[in-house]
Amino acid sequence: MRNGFPVTALVVLAFLAWAGGDAAAQVPTNLPDEAPLTFGKTQLFPVYAVDLGWTDNLYYYPTSDDPDLQPISTAYTSIAPGFVLEIPFSQSHARVGYVLDYRGYTTNAIDAHFDQFFVGEGEFRFANGLELGVRDDFQQGVLDTKVFDEGGGVTFQGDSFRSNDARVDFSHSLGTSRVLGFSAYNHRINFIERISGYFDTNEDGADLSGQHQLAPAFRLEWELAYSRAFLTRPATAQYDAEERTEKERSWKVGGAWLLGEGSALQFRVGWQHNRTESSDPSTLQLVTGGLTYSRGVPAGAQLGVDLARDVYPAIYGQNNVYISNRLAVTFSNDPRAQVTIGASAGFWFNRFPVANPQGVTREDTTLAGGAWIGYRLGRWTIARLSVRTEHRSSTVPGFDYDVNSVEATISLGS
Repeated sequence: MRNGFPVTALVVLAFLAWAGGDAAAQVPTNLPDEAPLTFGKTQLFPVYAVDLGWTDNLYYYPTSDDPDLQPISTAYTSIAPGFVLEIPFSQSHARVGYVLDYRGYTTNAIDAHFDQFFVGEGEFRFANGLELGVRDDFQQGVLDTKVFDEGGGVTFQGDSFRSNDARVDFSHSLGTSRVLGFSAYNHRINFIERISGYFDTNEDGADLSGQHQLAPAFRLEWELAYSRAFLTRPATAQYDAEERTEKERSWKVGGAWLLGEGSALQFRVGWQHNRTESSDPSTLQLVTGGLTYSRGVPAGAQLGVDLARDVYPAIYGQNNVYISNRLAVTFSNDPRAQVTIGASAGFWFNRFPVANPQGVTREDTTLAGGAWIGYRLGRWTIARLSVRTEHRSSTVPGFDYDVNSVEATISLGS
């Protein structure tokens, strides 16, 4: 199930960095204005990152008297070289990026060490107002589970998998005040080593959207979306073999206000219908949506608030889906400054609608926070130190956990 209002890869990466997940290196999208290497109009951006980190609970284990289920504390090293190649032409561009990430742990619990990230995209603008966008995003390795479970219902267990998102976007500007768009996508996940019990996924979807500039500072937005996903899982030591078909349709309306220089408010709200065909079929209808507020404050700082409600597939009990509500707040200074600082806090409330055999409905409450400081060593190089903490409590025993981590990073090309 995909969110019909897509978020850029940069925002997702920043969110994972403080949300408590073990966010691996990805192909960056915040490229500098000038490329270190140029070949005519072609620009080559070398990227490189070295991370030294530590976490006190690699697998998000709860406190237990079982010696085999005690939280695992480990240090890790990540070395991630890569590149982004961009070819601009007229008002369009094509871009290819690749990052190979080697991750080593002091614990021997994880055998796989290499993660790969590839992005290929093109944006083509024509004089008649038509725009065409194509994008393919590939990831493979032992990645954080938020790659396939954004709501955080499943925690990191060392799963090795590959995911691929392919998307085509068409839009047409109707004068200066209206834009009509159509998007289609395919989303696939295949597990190389299945530990968490999640499903291989093959999902197709499409959405029709529009933007209407009703005033200089206000834009009306709407969307109609539909998706169908096939989920399969072979029998494992902990889970039975299962197949599901999930169908989702929704409509949303919203708006975007420019509240002043550097400040904006965007919201969307609508009705969502989910139907799952499985051994325990279910239907869920509810209001979903989100609100994002950003405000520029003195000295180039930025305040951001994000409030959202969405539905994600579940693997707990007889639940096919769960409902996730979240609130995230971030504060940071100008990212172009010599010294950068920031802090963040988040709150999640996840609810699984179907009670377990004991009659208990699983509800998880998660609190997360983080802070960072960075020092710019040059135009494209920055050193950064970050800390984060996450605590989850649950109405069902075994789903509580506490995670604390610290990470030092030197990166080129960001």
